[in-house]
Amino acid sequence: MSERIRAGRWLVTAAGPPVSIFAGADAYPFRLFVLFALAGEALWSAGYVGLGWLFGDNWDTLIDLVDSLTWFGAAAIAAAVLAAAAWRLSRR
Repeated sequence: MSERIRAGRWLVTAAGPPVSIFAGADAYPFRLFVLFALAGEALWSAGYVGLGWLFGDNWDTLIDLVDSLTWFGAAAIAAAVLAAAAWRLSRR
């Protein structure tokens, strides 16, 4: 998998499908939903284009930075979960 595809998959929000399901289940007005969905997509797209324009010459460096931060974040979450589990076990 190329580096650019990996970075793109990392940036995609996972909130889209659940929001659509809940909006439909709550009988949210379709036209209003489409209006807000289009506005949100326009903002996200403009942001991505802006980031591409801003970091276009240093794309490989940015991808390396995001990869490093992703692994650091995952390690921090794992450490927090392990610390919480150890704390709960020590209280028993």
